[in-house]
Amino acid sequence: MDRYVDTSTLQAFVTVKASPCLLGKDTVLFHELGRSVYADEGTHGQQIKIVIEPAYTHKRGTRGWVYIQSIDKNAYDFFNQLDKQKLTQRNPFVEPVFLRDGQFGNTAVGYFSTMVKSNAVLFIFPE
Repeated sequence: MDRYVDTSTLQAFVTVKASPCLLGKDTVLFHELGRSVYADEGTHGQQIKIVIEPAYTHKRGTRGWVYIQSIDKNAYDFFNQLDKQKLTQRNPFVEPVFLRDGQFGNTAVGYFSTMVKSNAVLFIFPE
């Protein structure tokens, strides 16, 4: 998401300003990175609702431009396992998930994937 932030913008879970260099009513265009993966298998032509948590605070009516990135199955499998692994770090009731050995072959140093970024879509925060 791209949006303008000002001196009142804080990190959502920490009381740290998004940009301590701003003064008064200054604003700056900010690129807010987020990463969640959702499978769309079996949803051809259907509407998908995506729930995201902003990394920075906002006010009702704040405008942002959202980009959605499509990834292939290799990238989805990797990031989905990574997300499940992160869930186990702070929740004692979640069973640990480990990245599979040899997921991308026995000799892989990295992996290749396809990713396509959408055009920007205007989003106005409702609350």
